[in-house]
Amino acid sequence: MKKFSWLYVLAGVMFTSVLINSCNQEDEVADPNGNPANVLCDGAGSISYFPLADSNVWVYSGTFGATKTVTDVETVSTGTQYTVNADQGFNDYDEVFIVGSNGDVFLESAGTTVQDTNYLHVPINPTLNQEWIYTISFDGNKIRRVTSISATVTTSSCTYNDCLEITEFDGTGDQLGTYWFKQGVGEVSKQVLTTSNLTSVTLN
Repeated sequence: MKKFSWLYVLAGVMFTSVLINSCNQEDEVADPNGNPANVLCDGAGSISYFPLADSNVWVYSGTFGATKTVTDVETVSTGTQYTVNADQGFNDYDEVFIVGSNGDVFLESAGTTVQDTNYLHVPINPTLNQEWIYTISFDGNKIRRVTSISATVTTSSCTYNDCLEITEFDGTGDQLGTYWFKQGVGEVSKQVLTTSNLTSVTLN
């Protein structure tokens, strides 16, 4: 009888160990794509506030949320060009970004809107109150300003610390929207008419 009792005890210990390991592995998964929690909340190690790479995906909630996927990467004279498809379900459009040799990210076009010149979208080394102007021929001047480099943003998935906050204004100084970027993750939230938050990410 003692022999069988020890067998039962050993089997129970092994089952418990497997169960605990399984639970620990599940606890590390934080989003539907199976990325570990630290990737969604802390990124994958890039120093960029907008880490672009082939097949990267960002999923955003909200009325104007979208799934944004890097679909094409090309080398151009001014750096590396990335095409990002934004699928909102009811609307689908491409954004074209160029990453310069120093890591600054420029926006070339968004949907059918093409700037008169590529404008700085996210600087690699932002400084507080840094600002720049870009022009859309049919809509006048826009101003983008770094309003914080240490903002905290809380979403349903993460609390992001030390975020880059960029606020956009029209030519008269009226605020148009605010965007928050986490180093190594990308845009984690924006407030333009309504709020849109990052809910899932795949970084390569």
